Amino acid sequence: MNAIKYVLNLHILPLIGDYRIRDITPMQIQAIMANLSDKSNSLQSKVLVNMRSIFNAAQENGLVAKSPVSSMLKPGGKRTPEEEALTPQESQFLLDHAANHRARTFLLIALHAGMFLFRRNWKSG
Repeated sequence: MNAIKYVLNLHILPLIGDYRIRDITPMQIQAIMANLSDKSNSLQSKVLVNMRSIFNAAQENGLVAKSPVSSMLKPGGKRTPEEEALTPQESQFLLDHAANHRARTFLLIALHAGMFLFRRNWKSG
């Protein structure tokens, strides 16, 4: 539910929140998506799914004759790079160099519970 509020409050309502639902045009929907052109594919997909849901419900309830969200509209955006999980050797290195017993215990739980720990460009010092 928080994700829906986030998408609505940050990306949809600032552009069309002052309009009656029946007055919203395909151009306004395209403007919303254009504002997201530098955002991730994932965020664009969430915005598009939410808008489609809103306008499909409005259409089903007779509030709009036709949804302004084109079925041809697709998310673009940047693909987020895939993270690489730690190798067994990297996992062991972390365990061997844990700062204290609590940190080692946390790492053991995380690794055994299947939590993904990802490689980062850590800089020492």
